[in-house]
Amino acid sequence: MNEYKKSEIDWIGNIPKQWDISRIKYTSEIYTGNSISDSLKSLYEDSENAYPYISTKDIDANDDTIDYNNGLYTKKNDFNFRVAPKNSTLLCIEGGSAGRKISKLNQNVSFVNKLCCFNAKSINPNYLYFYLKSKSFKEEFNQHISGLIGGVSQSILKSFYIIVPPKEEQSKISNYLNDKITKLDCTLKKLYRQIEILEKYKKSIITETIISGLNNNKNYKDSGDSWIKYIPNDYIITKVKYVTQKVTDGSHIAPDTTENIHKFVSVTDMNEFGTIDFLNCLKITDEQYEYLVKTGCKPKKKDVIISKDGTIGKTTIIDNNEDFVIASSLVIMRPNNIIINERYLRYNLMSEYVQAQLETLLVGSALKRVSVYKNANLRIILTKNINEQIEIANYLDKKCNLINTIIKNKKSQIEKIENYKQSIIYEYVTGKKRVKGE
Repeated sequence: MNEYKKSEIDWIGNIPKQWDISRIKYTSEIYTGNSISDSLKSLYEDSENAYPYISTKDIDANDDTIDYNNGLYTKKNDFNFRVAPKNSTLLCIEGGSAGRKISKLNQNVSFVNKLCCFNAKSINPNYLYFYLKSKSFKEEFNQHISGLIGGVSQSILKSFYIIVPPKEEQSKISNYLNDKITKLDCTLKKLYRQIEILEKYKKSIITETIISGLNNNKNYKDSGDSWIKYIPNDYIITKVKYVTQKVTDGSHIAPDTTENIHKFVSVTDMNEFGTIDFLNCLKITDEQYEYLVKTGCKPKKKDVIISKDGTIGKTTIIDNNEDFVIASSLVIMRPNNIIINERYLRYNLMSEYVQAQLETLLVGSALKRVSVYKNANLRIILTKNINEQIEIANYLDKKCNLINTIIKNKKSQIEKIENYKQSIIYEYVTGKKRVKGE
């Protein structure tokens, strides 16, 4: 029968009697990487005497894999760059992916300063990797996030706790979890791939329908546009600004949250389906809300919203009179309903034709963005027949709603598997469950 003792740490609880609690700095070497400017990156080329230079974006948040072939390298004899050795673990400690992106290395790399290397010394490197993925570590990490960007410093990380089983049991735990997690990740990869295919299929249906309409017997003409060769004779290429009453972004001032009264929505509050999270968005004061309403930051019913900062090109339609204002990361497009239906405009914005334009218009290094001016000048395809626009929108509603339902179901499966992964990692690294034979 297993005996337990109190760990004296709330988020860890009881642990097996033979196990210890230590500070992570006593089990591992911990250090961050180096930041280099875009101009210096070109000095380092792929060769046998180079290490891949890994940044946060090179770690896949879905399966923790790393893109080692991103085209950026540092010379092996360049001591300006810290190296993370094979079998060590990289963890993102700053920004939106802080505490989430994590990967165990299968080769030596140099790496960016937003990543932190955990190089096991007196602990099994595989067990260390799984502990860093556990709910216990994440609980402690989340309690220490601070700063404008949001992160945890290297010095604070070193003081974090880690549960230390006997070495033989560390090996058994990591072997068991590796087998279980590998099988679960295989299932997750299939689900993510299926979602990717569905998203591409949805975008292709939207694009084809917006370009050609629903009547297959149309005659076509040269569009005169470099992005699309032909469009129906009765269609035109126009710009967003010519079919809208106004195009403007939201607030450029910091939200005043001293009084949580009125909803303040930013790009992070809108998901890929266009649903806005009004429950968890920031709440601002009466005074600031009234000012932002006066300065045009409050959307109206039938307005089309598109994201312009960070995650570009997410869209939605305001279909009610919800009381809220928006941040500068979002753009309000108020359609002129004599010329264009709001749903038809949104599907235009969702098409590959417009999304490809947005990709070419991105500026900024740390935060990608597309200006309001450029959003207003996006080229769209237009049939002047409002009834045809509505027919197209109705058709795409049915098609996209069906695809979105399938995607949501698959995402629900992913969430359940991810929760199960978290559960078994937590149970075994805290000793709540033991590998058979222990």
